[in-house]
Amino acid sequence: MLAKKNTDDAATRERLNALYAKDFKLYNDLKLVMGNVFLLGRQ
Repeated sequence: MLAKKNTDDAATRERLNALYAKDFKLYNDLKLVMGNVFLLGRQ
């Protein structure tokens, strides 16, 4: 884990998770993944 374990990181993580969950749309995630599939295996 890159981040130190402390209450600030945990609180930030919880806020970001809540924001993401509120705005979750499967289409947006699929668009992001499919739009970058061509990058797999590139160096």
